[in-house]
Amino acid sequence: MEASRRLFARAEAGDIHVYVSAVTIAEVLAINYLRDDDPRRPKSTQRRAEEREKLKTWLASRTTTVEVDQSLALDAGEAGHHYKFKGADAIIYASALEAGVDALITTDKGLLKADSHAMPVLAPTRMGGQDIISI
Repeated sequence: MEASRRLFARAEAGDIHVYVSAVTIAEVLAINYLRDDDPRRPKSTQRRAEEREKLKTWLASRTTTVEVDQSLALDAGEAGHHYKFKGADAIIYASALEAGVDALITTDKGLLKADSHAMPVLAPTRMGGQDIISI
C-alpha cells in the first residue's frame, strides 16, 4: 500500500507519466469499495460518490488513458493467448505495449508472471521508470 502511495505521489509531482488502460478505469470505478468487509469502505453512499468523483478528477488530471480499439483488442488477444491472460489482463498488457511505457506496474499476480526484458511488469515496490502504465 505504501509503495502505491509513493507511486501516486510521484505522479502528482510530475516525476513520472502514468498511462492507464480504459479497462482499468472501468474496473476501478466499478469496484469502488463494493466489498462490505473492506475497512476502507466509506460508510455512506454520499461519501462513496464523493470518492468516485475525486478518483475521476485525479485520473483526468494525472493520467493518459490508453483507449481500446480493434487493433489493441487484436493485440490483446495475442497477448492473452501467449501469456494465458483473461480478457481484462490481456487488454491491460496490450495497452502497456501500445503506450510504449518503460514498465507495467501492477499488483496482479497473473500479470506479474509476464515480466520480461521486452516489457517489464513490476510491483509498485520495484517501480523506477518515467513512463508507466498503472493498474
